[in-house]
Amino acid sequence: MDLSKLPENPRTVEERAAALEKVRKVSRELESADRTTFAGQLLALREEQVRALSFSLAAAILIHVSSHGATVYNDSESWVWLKYFFDACDQEAIRWSDEQVEGISRIASDSCAKRGLGPSLQLSGALLVALRKRTSGHWGELTTIHTDLLQVCLVAKLYSLAAQVTDARGTKVCPRRGTASLPSTLALDLQRFFYYSGIAYCAQQRFKDASHAFCECLTLPAGSLGAVHLEAYKKYVLTSLISHGKVLPLPRYTPNAVRTAVSTADKSEPDPIRAYHQLAKAFAKRDQGVELQKVTKEKAAVSDYEASGNAGLVKYVIQAYWKSTVQELTGTYVTMGLADISKAIQQPVDGAELEVLRMILDRDIRARIDQSTGTVRFLSESEDVEEQSKAVRKIEAQIAQVMQVTEEVQALDKRLGTSKDYISKRAFRGGGSGVSPSEDL
Repeated sequence: MDLSKLPENPRTVEERAAALEKVRKVSRELESADRTTFAGQLLALREEQVRALSFSLAAAILIHVSSHGATVYNDSESWVWLKYFFDACDQEAIRWSDEQVEGISRIASDSCAKRGLGPSLQLSGALLVALRKRTSGHWGELTTIHTDLLQVCLVAKLYSLAAQVTDARGTKVCPRRGTASLPSTLALDLQRFFYYSGIAYCAQQRFKDASHAFCECLTLPAGSLGAVHLEAYKKYVLTSLISHGKVLPLPRYTPNAVRTAVSTADKSEPDPIRAYHQLAKAFAKRDQGVELQKVTKEKAAVSDYEASGNAGLVKYVIQAYWKSTVQELTGTYVTMGLADISKAIQQPVDGAELEVLRMILDRDIRARIDQSTGTVRFLSESEDVEEQSKAVRKIEAQIAQVMQVTEEVQALDKRLGTSKDYISKRAFRGGGSGVSPSEDL
């Protein structure tokens, strides 16, 4: 097997079919080649050779990783050669070989999901380059590579990169070459994309965006209920409670399969989302968190939270409950003691003060803490504007004072620099750096 002898990039549909046929003839050699031999041959090619053979190489790589990807490419150096290929390959040829590139992306990402952090860090760079070339830099055109890259980023804990991919995406699906009516992203890929997007947003504590992403996952057309729907709905309930204080109703265009599963959740036995409905009901009760603490400590619920990777989100839900409790107090009281607030949110006085301060800084409430009396005064909107104006005026006054002192220091420096007495005294003392306080200039 010699990769340098593969056909060059096609320019027509006929040449494309002929090139694929020639690659298939050496498929047995590609399947039997070990990782070191295949990677070594590809890395031995010059960049101009890779550009000229991009289409055929993509087909050859797909055949090779189809039989080897999930078993031998499992360490941090596994995908160095793949990144070299995507860096050097011809962009137009990659668009011609979209099926092959997306196949490589899917096999590689599934392999990394099973193998963990090491291979994922290396593969994320390769898929990022592939995505840019596949979409000609227009990340908003969704492809299956988007989904695979998100999966790899989550495994590698590259949440910032994952958020960049999700923020840049649009509503257009990137078509495959020559099949404008056939999207390259199937329904399941889109569901996974929005599901992974929601997880990436959760990792950055962007819970409102996460709730929207999970909602998009749930409202995509679907003929039946799948595992992605169930997991997305669980996280949708949690992120809605955190960001909105309640579970927002799903849109009317939600598929019937999802609507039926949600509406009959409390009637079927056993049900995977019942614990989340119970959590939502407990969140709505204002009983100082008694019911909430009860449902979050049930053995079956805790087991489901941990199995679904939602234990961390449940903790944020509990924090959101106490935050909403404080927000409700602002509509009832004008002034309230920190001791009373600490009882309402089941925290010590110091913890209650810290929580109120955090909410003030986050602009969740308008209030002012009086530490001398241990009270919190909840402000109206007009009072809050007045308080901000006072703070601005105080800062402006302090800045003016600093500027005035600066001008006085500069004036003094100028006077000293031109004072004959000062200059003569410095000269007499051998260039001293200044004068003593007792000296009269």
